[in-house]
Amino acid sequence: MNGIFCKTSRIAAGTMIVLALAGCVVFQTPAERIPERENFSVLQIKQGSIEELRESYSAHYEQIAGELEQLEQYESKSVEHPLWLERKIENHKKYLAAMDAYRFLCPSHQVTTTVIREMTCSECDGSGKTSRGGKCLRCAGRGTVLLQESKPRKCPYCGQFYRGSISGRELHEN
Repeated sequence: MNGIFCKTSRIAAGTMIVLALAGCVVFQTPAERIPERENFSVLQIKQGSIEELRESYSAHYEQIAGELEQLEQYESKSVEHPLWLERKIENHKKYLAAMDAYRFLCPSHQVTTTVIREMTCSECDGSGKTSRGGKCLRCAGRGTVLLQESKPRKCPYCGQFYRGSISGRELHEN
């Protein structure tokens, strides 16, 4: 760490940290305050609906990409290239790659559609009248009835008939 004047333990991220205990002073650079990103956890992404999934994923992705950009800028300006900085940059790159590769189950899976068809009335054979000459009760004298059916279709979000998955890359690119 930069500016360590005595033996100290690692300090958590926060604002510019100055620790003065028994003459010991620690200064953290902005790059040191950026948290370590080692393993992507899906628990940080909200998945209540496809919209919430896209928003949450994009916000988290942009945060990590911004941190990576800050680290790379710090590295380019740095005279010395400390190992902790190189490790942190590499971990951020791996984290973003893991986010892109992760497959989320489609939260708004829709595989049926309702179709309304008009059919000839089976009671009056399309005449609208009963055998006695009265108005057909089933079709109300129109000769046709409306039939509502559910038909299978591919989900508009994941493109699958069965509950499919969406990669992080697809969420980020769309």
